[in-house]
Amino acid sequence: MTPHLSVQAFTQTPDVHTVFERALRDRRLARVTSEAHPGGMRAALARFEQAQSPDVLVLEADRAALADLPALASVCDPRTKVIIVGHVNDVVLYRELINLGVSEYLVAPVDGAELATAIERIASDGEMRSKSRVYAFMGANGGVGSSTIAQNVAWAMANKVGAGIMLADLDLTFGCADLNFNVETGTQFFDALKAETKVDDALLERLLVKRGQNLHVLTHPALLDREPEHLVRQLVEMLKLARANFNHIVLDLPNHWSALVQDAVLDADEVIVTVTPDLCSLRNGKALLERLGRLRPNDAPPKLVLNQCRMPKRAEIKVKEFSQALNIQPVATIAFDAGRFSTAASTGQMLSEINPKGAAVASCAQIADRLVDPTSQRSKGTTWARFWNFRPRKLA
Repeated sequence: MTPHLSVQAFTQTPDVHTVFERALRDRRLARVTSEAHPGGMRAALARFEQAQSPDVLVLEADRAALADLPALASVCDPRTKVIIVGHVNDVVLYRELINLGVSEYLVAPVDGAELATAIERIASDGEMRSKSRVYAFMGANGGVGSSTIAQNVAWAMANKVGAGIMLADLDLTFGCADLNFNVETGTQFFDALKAETKVDDALLERLLVKRGQNLHVLTHPALLDREPEHLVRQLVEMLKLARANFNHIVLDLPNHWSALVQDAVLDADEVIVTVTPDLCSLRNGKALLERLGRLRPNDAPPKLVLNQCRMPKRAEIKVKEFSQALNIQPVATIAFDAGRFSTAASTGQMLSEINPKGAAVASCAQIADRLVDPTSQRSKGTTWARFWNFRPRKLA
């Protein structure tokens, strides 16, 4: 996610103004403070003669207006990074803009995701974001088995991908990863994360517990008191560090909404919602999917896991009807299996350790495949261009 920064846009056309507003709804820019102004180059010059320029300036400009870029540079802070949205696709123009210090040049028409990507990249001084991917698992309500699914999917990833898998149990009140994996933290979690504790790689390493050859688990004892603000902040910082150290990070989230949960779903590459085929899950699942859609408008829809299906003697909503009501197809439908699930929980093992050929094991492996398969991660339709990696596009 982009860090806290200020972004201002000066546009010439309603279309680009709308694109800028759409980009700001992208979950990657949740921490951005923004302003949008009409008037293009002239308005920008007039404003920054009197006021400080932002961290990132988005400027729509035609070729004639670009002649005023040196004047704009003279009134802007040297640290301000500029994105030009232009209407000409020309190699010579790209080179001229490089020499003038422009960070990005996008050729209209652009979309919100394209502009959000450009802002995110230049906000980090052009450094590529970590290749790690984050998967946030959460339940539509308590008891749907989201934690069990998250833990078994993380285990399947560890067996499929190898090293570089981390599971973070972020249910600070009733988290159960330590019991389900039968592990204990080597360092007392809450004692280590005091208010004055510095969050760094060494602390993360101390708190992680290795399970098997390839899975690293961040777990803790139950915290029944209110979550301290410093603990939430430290966990967010820890997850940022984890991105630089692990290829795949699974977040096991509580089913209540909090600042920590919102930050996690905003930073995640994929969100996986677990439901059961009953009316409560249908209602809560619909509300949760709608909220996630508002928070992540430029991302793929959350993935749905329908758990505990075909429970004996229980009336339940049929899978087809459930999917139609939510307008989403489940990535996995997992049958109720009290024997194997309870045996795994009581012995501190994963399902594949109890019965490697079980149907639920295959479903968790299928979810893991969908999440880590590189072919599903390719960006489609991304048309931003960096100056030093220019690929000409045909004008529409």
